[in-house]
Amino acid sequence: MGKNTKILAAAGAVCLLIGGLLGWNFYQASRPYFELTQESITAELGSKPDLIEYITAVRNAEAEEILISSDYKDKVGSYTANYSLDKVERSLAIRVEDTTAPVVKAEDLQVMTGGFADLKAQVYVGDLSPVSVEISGDIPDFGTSGVYTVTAEAIDEYGNASSCDFTVTVKDPLWDVKGINGQPYLVAVNRVHNTVTVYEKDEEGRYTKPLKAMVCSVGKAGHETIPGRFDTEGRYEWCYMVDGSYGRYAIRIYKGIMFHSVCYFSKSIDNLEYEEFNKLGEAASLGCIRLCVSDVKWLYDNCPNGFPCVIYDDETTPGPLGKPETVKVDVNDEIRRGWDPTDPEKPW
Repeated sequence: MGKNTKILAAAGAVCLLIGGLLGWNFYQASRPYFELTQESITAELGSKPDLIEYITAVRNAEAEEILISSDYKDKVGSYTANYSLDKVERSLAIRVEDTTAPVVKAEDLQVMTGGFADLKAQVYVGDLSPVSVEISGDIPDFGTSGVYTVTAEAIDEYGNASSCDFTVTVKDPLWDVKGINGQPYLVAVNRVHNTVTVYEKDEEGRYTKPLKAMVCSVGKAGHETIPGRFDTEGRYEWCYMVDGSYGRYAIRIYKGIMFHSVCYFSKSIDNLEYEEFNKLGEAASLGCIRLCVSDVKWLYDNCPNGFPCVIYDDETTPGPLGKPETVKVDVNDEIRRGWDPTDPEKPW
């Protein structure tokens, strides 16, 4: 082989090499490619990361074309997200942590002396992890009236904690008084639970002995029954009401507020407002205290004029005798629905 031939062969080899390199570089430059902004992230419990946000330097493709798979769960722990495009693969380590303190709230509470309230049950806690609640501070003595400041602290399983204070007011019942004007009974109405409790006097002449419990309907929103202690002041076997209906065995408590039966469309004992009757046990009136006929007639017959009445709020208990079951009217029974089912005068 001559010298020139050798030079030409060498030059050809160089050209092939350069061409190969150029071709490889062209291939590399034309194939899809991407990178991730980081290799690991930390996410707060409850805030799922957007995995596509960590893709960068995408070439010859769109970020949406990259396949992403992950074992991520919204629980504290370690997870992996895998990214794949053509033959390019990347992975992202994900650590989920809980560093957020629980939300803890509690409303102030009123309890009658001798009553009881589960203070933990008054506390609202919001958290994504299991939480324990501890009560501390001035723990109330439910047998002694007073205002107690209590602290509720919520701690989740990762040690995040927060607290709030609330007050517990323990009050002597308004009906815990000696006999008024020789009256044998005091009638107490719990607006929260729509219950009526009749108290008789104990050996000391105080109205502390619960005798009878009834279900009632107090005033609905916008027409709330007024709270306080009153001496009743008159009664009517039938009473014309402000909405044009009629109530039976009405006993005036204060001004336009009365005990009376569920109303009737007309002054007739077979013309009951049956749909209103089925609301007994919930706030439904225009301010008066509705009762079924048998219960309001018991008050009418057994509690003399001027008997004391207490209207109060107590969320913790409907009263010492609880809340009786309600009787319902079958609104589809056109023959019987006009009658109060507790009325002794009903024809069945």
